[in-house]
Amino acid sequence: MKTAAVIKKGFLRLWPVQIAVLMTGAVNIMIDSLVTARFIGTEGMAAIALFEPAARIIVLYFVLLRGMQILCGNYIGSGEGDKVVSLFTSGIVLLGLTGGFLSGFCFVFRTPLAHLLGARGETAVILSDYISSYAVGITGQVLSSAFLLFLPFNNDSIRPGLGTGVMILSNLVMDIVCVSVFHAGMFGIGAATSISSLLFAGIMLTGFLKPDKTVYFDFRRLNLWFVPRAVRLGISELTYSLSNTVKTYMLNLTLMMLAGDAAVAAMNVQGSLLGVITSFTFATGGVFLVLGSIYYGEEDRSSFIGAARYSMRIGVGVAVVLTLIMMAGSSLIPSVFFSRQDPAWEITRMMLLLLPNYLIWNTIFGLFLDYYHCQGRIVIVNVLSSLEQILTGVFAMAGARLLGENGIWIAFPAANLFCLSLLAAHVRHCRGTVRPDLENWLLLEDHFGASGDEVMEYEVRNLDEVLAVSSQMIPFCMEHGIDERRSRFAALAVEEMAVNVLEHGFRPKEKHSIDIRVVCKDGLILRVRDDCRAFDPKKRIEQFDPEDTMKNIGLRLVANMSEEITYRNDAGINTVLIKL
Repeated sequence: MKTAAVIKKGFLRLWPVQIAVLMTGAVNIMIDSLVTARFIGTEGMAAIALFEPAARIIVLYFVLLRGMQILCGNYIGSGEGDKVVSLFTSGIVLLGLTGGFLSGFCFVFRTPLAHLLGARGETAVILSDYISSYAVGITGQVLSSAFLLFLPFNNDSIRPGLGTGVMILSNLVMDIVCVSVFHAGMFGIGAATSISSLLFAGIMLTGFLKPDKTVYFDFRRLNLWFVPRAVRLGISELTYSLSNTVKTYMLNLTLMMLAGDAAVAAMNVQGSLLGVITSFTFATGGVFLVLGSIYYGEEDRSSFIGAARYSMRIGVGVAVVLTLIMMAGSSLIPSVFFSRQDPAWEITRMMLLLLPNYLIWNTIFGLFLDYYHCQGRIVIVNVLSSLEQILTGVFAMAGARLLGENGIWIAFPAANLFCLSLLAAHVRHCRGTVRPDLENWLLLEDHFGASGDEVMEYEVRNLDEVLAVSSQMIPFCMEHGIDERRSRFAALAVEEMAVNVLEHGFRPKEKHSIDIRVVCKDGLILRVRDDCRAFDPKKRIEQFDPEDTMKNIGLRLVANMSEEITYRNDAGINTVLIKL
């Protein structure tokens, strides 16, 4: 099955935005780690690493956020725009309150939290200072993540870049000023992160204040009844975060016992690097959740499979390249953080030789969980995501006994390979066989979407191809019980919409395509999807002069004969649904 060009273009438009979503916090952590390593030392690096389990708990807000993203995609795909606005508004209010609670909790209990995380002596004092200022910006981090995940639904690619640039620059400058000028130590590092996160959230908020967007904030639409369903869809994030917290805590304690602050500092480098690098691979799953949830809401089987196949191709390809880069830089990267005399340098070098292939297996494993997540297969997602985290911790503790610190790095790919074998066993149980075919592994229900003989799909790029498809539609519709009058009108509607895109949407010297889909199942549904400039036929129809009956006569006929016309623009992809 060939992946439609519009799916590829939509994917590539969303991918940088999703990278920005994931990289927002990761870049801040990387900057904090670099400045800490240069100006404060190994104790400061260890403090940031020890805080990681708490940071994992803080991101439990993703339980609601991930569910909101999937559910909004479903509502957009099914044309329920009012529910999208209500869910977004309710979710943002609840996320803001959650962020405020987490900020207050971390600030009040910063000292006992530092001891609970395993810090002792001077490291405990340093970590407590860091938590006190870091806590102030938690609300900004929560809202920033939400805004970034939903901007793609509004086809907004400018704000993520602008906000990310402001955040990175402000955090870097304030880190250096706070540490080198004001000598604020780890308190200054945390304060810089908080301020940059709040600035970022403010910039992102401006993208959701106008009601002409697909997703926008409207307090009048507040309806918390949408929240429980979103939480149910996102519950896998709860099990993942809790198990990830347990894993990180186990790793920190094991490393501390093996080699003290030096080993934990190396773990900080590992976390910082993977936070940035996996942004590129995890983003493929994030893009699929946006597109896949929409296609699943449309019950568009072929587009769902096409998006899954393309995300796997991009994700694995990027993972292979990043793996090679990390291994090639195994002697260079440690020197950015430590001197060669520091024991943490050699530990970090070995980590970069043994760990990176984990990226490939983790990308494959994570994408399959995203595919199942979109389908609402919550149990399998919860079980496998939690198991992967816990097994990493268990394998690491066992590996440490046999191979020292090196056993910990080997545990990462080992746990992912083990979970992939369990996934293969599950596919065999469901399908009776395991074939090297992605569609077999997707486990889509047989009744999902229209069957092959009920669907006609074409990709066109010029007028001749449009006319050819139009001529084939009439016999296709009539063969499926549609009367001749409606069959001819369906051909006319598709022809009118596609020709309008050709004339007004195709830009010179750019490659464009139009994806035409006709479904004869429980009625007649037409879909015209293109990758051109935004054009809402419904708004154009509303602007018609009723006295000028001959102007835009084609669109008038489509409007008069259709039961319903729905338009949306997602990731720069225009979609018109016509029900006859």
